[in-house]
Amino acid sequence: ERLNEHELITSSQVKKIQYMHSTLQIEHILPQKYNKVAKWIEEWNEDDAELWMHRLGNLVLLNQKLNSKISNGHFVEKIKHYKSSPYPMTRRISDSYLEKWTLDEVKDNHFYVLDFAKCVWGLAV
Repeated sequence: ERLNEHELITSSQVKKIQYMHSTLQIEHILPQKYNKVAKWIEEWNEDDAELWMHRLGNLVLLNQKLNSKISNGHFVEKIKHYKSSPYPMTRRISDSYLEKWTLDEVKDNHFYVLDFAKCVWGLAV
C-alpha cells in the first residue's frame, strides 16, 4: 500500500490516497482457488503455486468491488481490469505482462517489487 502511495505522491495524485484506503483489498493474481480454473491448472503445478501464491510478486491492490468481480478469473481477463486501477503497481502488471502469468512472471514481478521497496525506503540488503 505504501509503495503505491509513494507512486501517487510522486505523480501528483495525492487526492486519490484517502479514497483508496476505504476500499483497499489484496488481490492474488494467481488466485487462491486456482485449481478450480482449467487455464490456471494448465499453467501452474501445485508446488509452485503453493510456494509463490502469497508472495509479493503475485499480489496487487484492488478495490473491493473489482476484486470480487474478477476473483478467480484467468490472467488474460484480469489484466483488462488492472489497466483502470488507481493503484500504479497494479496498472504496471497490465503494462508489463500482457499474455501470461506463470512462475517466471511472478518471480520477475516479485524481485521488481522488492527492488522498488528497497529504493523507496532506502534499505540496504
